[in-house]
Order: sequence, then structure tokens, then C-alpha cells
Amino acid sequence: MSKENNVIAPGGGITPGPHRIHPAYVVMAALQALVGIIIAIAAGLLGSLGEIMNQGLGGTDIVVIVAITGAVLVLGLAITLTAAYIYYKRFTWEITESDIIIRSGLFFKKQVHVPFQRVQSIDFSASIIQRIIGIVKLKIDTAGGSTNRGVLIPGIKLAEAEALRAEVFRRKKISEITQDEAMQQKMQEARAQMGEGTAIATSAAVPLNAADKLVDDVGSEIGGLRGVFADNYYEEAPVEYEHGLKAKELVLSALSGDHNLVIFAALVGLATQVPQLAGFLGLDGMLETAVESVLRSSVVPLIIGIIVFVFLITLVLGILNSALSYGGFKARRRGGRIEVERGLLSRQSRGVAIPRVQSVQISQGFIRRIMGYAELKLLTIDSMTAEESQQGTQQLQSGLVIHPFVKLDRVDSILAGIIPEFDQRPQPAEYKTLPKVAFRRVVNRHTILTALPYAAFALIATLLLSNLPIPAQIEDFIVWIIGALWGILVLIIIGRTIGSILWYKNAAYSYNKTMLLIRQGFYGRITTIIPRNKIQWAQTKQNPIQKMSNVANIVAVTAAGVSGTKTSLRDLDAEEASAYLDWIRPHGNRVIRETKEEGI
Repeated sequence: MSKENNVIAPGGGITPGPHRIHPAYVVMAALQALVGIIIAIAAGLLGSLGEIMNQGLGGTDIVVIVAITGAVLVLGLAITLTAAYIYYKRFTWEITESDIIIRSGLFFKKQVHVPFQRVQSIDFSASIIQRIIGIVKLKIDTAGGSTNRGVLIPGIKLAEAEALRAEVFRRKKISEITQDEAMQQKMQEARAQMGEGTAIATSAAVPLNAADKLVDDVGSEIGGLRGVFADNYYEEAPVEYEHGLKAKELVLSALSGDHNLVIFAALVGLATQVPQLAGFLGLDGMLETAVESVLRSSVVPLIIGIIVFVFLITLVLGILNSALSYGGFKARRRGGRIEVERGLLSRQSRGVAIPRVQSVQISQGFIRRIMGYAELKLLTIDSMTAEESQQGTQQLQSGLVIHPFVKLDRVDSILAGIIPEFDQRPQPAEYKTLPKVAFRRVVNRHTILTALPYAAFALIATLLLSNLPIPAQIEDFIVWIIGALWGILVLIIIGRTIGSILWYKNAAYSYNKTMLLIRQGFYGRITTIIPRNKIQWAQTKQNPIQKMSNVANIVAVTAAGVSGTKTSLRDLDAEEASAYLDWIRPHGNRVIRETKEEGI
């Protein structure tokens, strides 16, 4: 067994032989289990607190309860410490010439071999306590899918995690076919067009304003904290491109969530209904008196002050949450992979090999679209660990966000620097729109078919309420309910109709020699860019009604995510859909030849 401090070889890389996780894992695992025991005991004591008080227990009884509770805690701590220590002694990891070997198991020994070629990414994360200690939880993602599970190393030094990731990708790159010189030349040309030898040099030459410098300095200082046992490791692979977050982007990302609009609309709607509800309940006179009294007193400034205070607190908390989540954000391209680091307190570092990127997604919510900003994400091949599989796929972080809040006019330069393989994507002038019949179909689908069930409900409710014997005291209230039902129906129809118009205007598609682009969305908009050689399978769909309208759907499926990702667009002209299949279909050696030429 290699010694703990000899994991990293003097000349770089990982020393041969098995290595253990850090001893601090034993204490942290035991403390985590102990917290669960304390919570369970506290819940039990609170549940029986009333009975204890009714029995009027004396001092001796309380001492006995405290002693039993303490004994349970000590026994629980002893058991968890023992289990964590045995797990620590039996967990080892090792790098061989061809794979990563992980051995573990308390009672049943398990040995996992992960070939370098199957490694999709090596990510690590650290909670606040782990950051202070200087250890991380490392996750190795394999090729993806429900049958290809990721594996975890629960606690190793930060420097060891960095060395492990660098060594695995170095050996993986050596064993793979070297990229064509044409791709390398294209990358250099892309950077030359951006006016930079490397993106690092250019970004360093651009002067930062005071706010951006403050954000960059704070993020670098806090994000760069390594912890007590972390040690230092210097990556040999040079950084080819890197970008961070500006102060303006960090603040606006906290204010641009669509949930802010929903909360605002709900509050406005509730406020407008207060007079009507008071009238129906016979409290309109009281309400008018109260309002008049408030207006004549000094309460109005107080209410306005409270509203402003709550609004400001909401903004501050949103900005604080954004700063904690994305503070110290860095996205870079290095050594054949893309890496993203973020977080001020807890820290995440995710990375993906370039060949595992399946598509690019440019997402705009309603507010971000109005502001001209978007989230930039790479859809990648993902996998699940056994722990994540038990939690379900809903909590699985999908894709790799390479910029959470970027202005649209910067998207091209960022993609050209971090993933120039997508340089040949279709440009806006090449986008094709849907036929006019598609607008009629989206209105039918999203407005009429959605409104019909609610209209039927409103009609039935109106008939029932109108024919029931209702006391005179609540007749006005019943009329208000009926009016509200039909008013909501009108709002649904208006909202859905506007959404349908926007969907029709947003919908677009295009493909060139190597790339497919699909854009769609209602109030927001999502643009997906997919290389042709990443499409696992493609199809068109046409139901009988679409056949009568001479339209069809197109579908493109990639290996992104855990079980694949499907991107589709409805109601293209049938001939255009057929041309899409002809584009995806190989013609002799054309696809192979063009793929090699593009180096994708």
C-alpha cells in the first residue's frame, strides 16, 4: 500500500499501486451519521414531550432520560465510526496502464474497473466543511446510460483529485486517435479571427471596471481556497481558453428568473380581488373605513416602507444566492476537455471530454429574452452513480453550463473559444420558418384543446350554480364565482393564443453540411445545435391530420443525458421533413469523409 503523501509522483501523475481515501473521511462520515441520529432522537423526544410533562417527571427521571439519550448517542457514534473506519480500510483506488480500479465493500467485496476510453468526465465537489479540510468527493462518469454507472471516490485530497483527472485524461488522449491537423488549424484560425493568440491573453489585456475586478478578485480568492490537507498541484496541460462572470451578469442572473414574474402577477391579482371579496362577504363598508383611516394616518408610509424593505430583501437574497452559487465561476478549455468551476462556499468542479459533447443549447426564459441574455449549456453524455440512481433522475444535474447569463452578442465568441467544433453551425440568415398551416395547428393544439376542458368545466359549474336553490345572502358571491370562472377562461385563451403566436414566430430550423439547428419555445426560446455525426437516429412523424395538411414532425436523438435526449420540431412542410431525412442519410462515404474533414 502506497503511503498517503506519495499518491502524486514527483514528476507529476499518479504513483502506481493502490491508494486509500483520506482519513478525514472517517470522522466526516461518522459525524454525518451522528447528525441523523440526533435528529431522530430529537424528533422522538418532541413527539413524547406532552406525555412527559403530563406525568410530572422528577429530577431522577430526567437524569435517566438524559443518560439513555447520551448512551444512544455514544453507541451510535461508536458504530458509525467503526463502520466508517472499516469502509476506509477496505476502499482503495488505483490507476493502471489501461483503467481505473476501485475496490470497496464492508461485508461483500466489490471491484470496479473503469477503462480510460469509457471515462466521460471526472468531477469533484466539496461542501463547506470539506473545503476547509481540503478534501473532495470525486465522481467518475462513464459512457452514460442507465447501465453505465458512474463511480465515486468519497474523500481524497484536492491535489490528488486534480492529479487523477489530469492523468486519466492524459492517458485517454494518448490511447485515442490524434485529432486531424485540419481541426487544429481551424482552432487557430478561429482564435486569430477573434484577435487573440489565446483567449487568456486577450481577456487579460481587457481592462476591468471596478465592479468586475471586485467580483473577479473575490471569486478568485474564495474560489481558490484549498483547505488544510489539500496540497498543491499544477496542471501541465495549458489553458487554451477561459472566461468568467462579470459583476453585471452575476447581479442580473439573480433578478432574471421567471419566478419573479409569477410572484409579481400573483400579488397583483390578489390585490385586485380584495375589494370584490370584501363586498361579497359584507365587509365593504369596514374595508372602506379602514382604508380611509389608514390614508389619514402615518400607516401609509410605514406600509410603503415595509413593501420596499421586503422587495429589497428579496433582491439582496437573490443576489446573495446567485453569488454563492456562481461566485468564482470559471469555464475553460484545456487538454482536450472543458472544465467549469463555481461556488463560493460549497465548490463544484465539472469537466467533460470534447468528444462527449453532443449538442449546444442556448436557453432564454421570458425575462432573459426581453433583456437579450441567455444560458449557454453543453448537453453531454451523463451517467449515474448507485447513490444517484436511488435518488432518481430528477436530481441529476444534466449537461454542463458554460455560462449562466451571457449577452446574445457574446455567444459566438464564447463558443468559438471553448468549443470551436461548433463553428460551422447555421447562421440566422439560413434559418427556415414553418408553413402558415403550422400556426393554425399550434393554435388548435395549445389554445383550443387546452381551453375546451376548462370551458366544459365552467359551463357545467355555471349550470349547476344557476339552478341550485341559493340563499339571497350569497347570490352576489355565486355570481362572482361564475364570473371568475369565465374570466379565467378568457385569460387562458388570451395567454395561450399569445403563446401560440410566439411559438410560431420562434420556431425555426436549419442544417448545413455538418450541423442541425432547431429553435422553438413559447414565451421563452431554446436553440439546440447538433452535429450530424452526433445524431444516433433520426425520424419523421406524420399523423393522419398532418398528412391532410401536408406537414410532418422531425426528430433527432443524441446520446446526451442518461438515456439519450430527443429534440424535435412540429409541423414542417412534408417535403422539407423528407429532405431532412435525406440529409441525415449516408450517401456512400460522404458522411465519413466530411466528418474527418471537419474533425468533429
